[in-house]
Amino acid sequence: MILKVYKYRFYPTEKQKILLSKHFGSARWIHNYALNKKTKTYQTEGKSLSRLQIQSELSELKKTEEYKWLRENNTQSLQASLEDVDKVSTSFFRKQNSYPRFKSGKSNYHSFRIPQSADVDFNGNRVSFSKFKEGVRCMFSRRFEWCIKSSVVYVTPSGKYFISILVEPPEVKPAIADVYFDTSVGIDLGLIHFTVRSAGEKVDTPKHLQKSLKKLRGEQKRLGKKETGSNNRIKQRIKVTKIHDNVTNQRIDLLQKTSTRLLAESQTIAFGSLNVKGRSSSILGTIEKPGRMVKQKSGLNRSIQSASWAAFVHFLEYKAEWKGANIVRIGRFSPSSRLCVCGKLNKSLHLSDMTREPCQTKHHRGILASNNFPNKSQLSFWDS
Repeated sequence: MILKVYKYRFYPTEKQKILLSKHFGSARWIHNYALNKKTKTYQTEGKSLSRLQIQSELSELKKTEEYKWLRENNTQSLQASLEDVDKVSTSFFRKQNSYPRFKSGKSNYHSFRIPQSADVDFNGNRVSFSKFKEGVRCMFSRRFEWCIKSSVVYVTPSGKYFISILVEPPEVKPAIADVYFDTSVGIDLGLIHFTVRSAGEKVDTPKHLQKSLKKLRGEQKRLGKKETGSNNRIKQRIKVTKIHDNVTNQRIDLLQKTSTRLLAESQTIAFGSLNVKGRSSSILGTIEKPGRMVKQKSGLNRSIQSASWAAFVHFLEYKAEWKGANIVRIGRFSPSSRLCVCGKLNKSLHLSDMTREPCQTKHHRGILASNNFPNKSQLSFWDS
């Protein structure tokens, strides 16, 4: 089964923004209420409350005068918040993730989920769902004709509203293609060149964040001088956020286009495993969560995080699944960047060494590494 997500920006009216704000706040309140109930019950009684038990309590709360404001919201979205808390807490007890955290009302990112189908009108540029039957004006960049599974409405810190629609195309997941050397390509991920292909093609790292640092620091300095809680501080915070949004969009554009082109031209892509951990929802942010490599490479932290290798690999993996292509990772503890075509191993290779001459032949480090990945002698050992 293949699932795809289509993200669109929409433009609610002032009245719709108020109703959306109520949905965001209610979804957050339900999350915190359910998490608090589950935590206290486990601490006092040693057992966990089920989602249905908490849901029955909420049904009674909505009938009271104190919590009548819950009736203004989409009921299924509130139930979806309960379901999300239940899934995360269950995963915690299965030792699959950390314990869920309470959501803060001071956060500038808010969302709620719509488990039922939304009504998309491409011709009228409208998206309709429960409590928004008149529709919200939306900007459609792409169209689809498939069944909608669910949707997520969210607002970014810069005040932009988006809806992510999960759809299920009727197509069947393609079978994984066989691995052939002629249709294989090796890529080396780096900082000077974002990708270096085995054919010698290089994609320079654009360094979007570094180019915006001067402007970003100036706006952040002005933000620090604004009075806490004032309207001027809110306006200045949005200016800072928009710079981060611009950097994020530039980076995602590069990652999407590069990954799409690689898979359009190759059936198998091989690259070295990098110990950059911590990819999460912040993958779309300006800086990713630091991992082991970031901690070890002093002075290169910002460049490594800004390169977004983990995000690029993530894009390659899900697009390869759609296409039936192969993604191959080579072990990080025997990096092929140290291996020359003559077979000589250079154990004294430093990060600053961009060229090598082990056998009186000058090699570019990235090209040499990318050529070593799709080696004919290794094809039989690859896991597709």
